[in-house]
Amino acid sequence: MGATETIRDIITSITTAGGSQKLITILRERLTVLQDEIVHLANEKALLFQKVLSLQQELAVLESDNAALAAENAQLKLKNEKADPVPPLPKDFDDSTVALARAFFENGPQITADAGLAAGLSDGMAQFHADLLKREGLLEAHSNLSTQLRAFAPSCHTLTAEGRAFIVRMSRV
Repeated sequence: MGATETIRDIITSITTAGGSQKLITILRERLTVLQDEIVHLANEKALLFQKVLSLQQELAVLESDNAALAAENAQLKLKNEKADPVPPLPKDFDDSTVALARAFFENGPQITADAGLAAGLSDGMAQFHADLLKREGLLEAHSNLSTQLRAFAPSCHTLTAEGRAFIVRMSRV
């Protein structure tokens, strides 16, 4: 027996027993309030049930997406394991050396000072890092000037094929 049926039974019992009209009126008012609350709670329950269903559907989609991403991640890990590893930097190389090499890569043959400027290095630091690149066979002198002008022009450098490959490999990091 529910709460409203219990109150109805109480009202019927009081009415039959000759209870006061005022008490019966109060109980009927309370019954109306209780019935309104029951309707309100039933509506809230329906809304919550709909929210639960919606959240369950969202969860199913997220779990499906998660499974797909996990499978893709596993494939990428396998592909990455099969890829050529990026070799470690040669001795004495640092970010500035790589930045200078990248400046030669992106801008082509140029004087070391210009490449250093593009890499954010002073002339002295650019020359130091250019020497490191030359030592490893990644940078070489380049000139299309006549023999007479070459003596007065600053030396122009360009990346070797190995130097270009080095930058491409470093770009995968």
